[in-house]
Amino acid sequence: MYDCLQKHGIQLASNQVEFSLLRRTPETSGLIAECHKRGIAVLGYSPLAMGRLTGKYSKANPPPSGRGFSNVNMAEVDPLIETMRGIGAKYNVSVSSVALNYVICKGN
Repeated sequence: MYDCLQKHGIQLASNQVEFSLLRRTPETSGLIAECHKRGIAVLGYSPLAMGRLTGKYSKANPPPSGRGFSNVNMAEVDPLIETMRGIGAKYNVSVSSVALNYVICKGN
């Protein structure tokens, strides 16, 4: 899309992608870096993974069904949440703040 718009003298302004600690494909694929290289703002949506990265949910207290965020196994997310809790405690911030800071630091 960027190349097509450039042919008409139009700068692609932004690219909205799902991005969080649970959905890192835009980072690992190089998409974020390429957007930044081309001057395209990256708008990450669902940075809290539909609540899964807030610390509210766990294997023992899973998110309500029908949340529309695939079938993330909370047993696999629990260790990440515990690590985020430790980081949050160190800096006196919430688990959500840790998740959001990650997305912001990656340029979203």
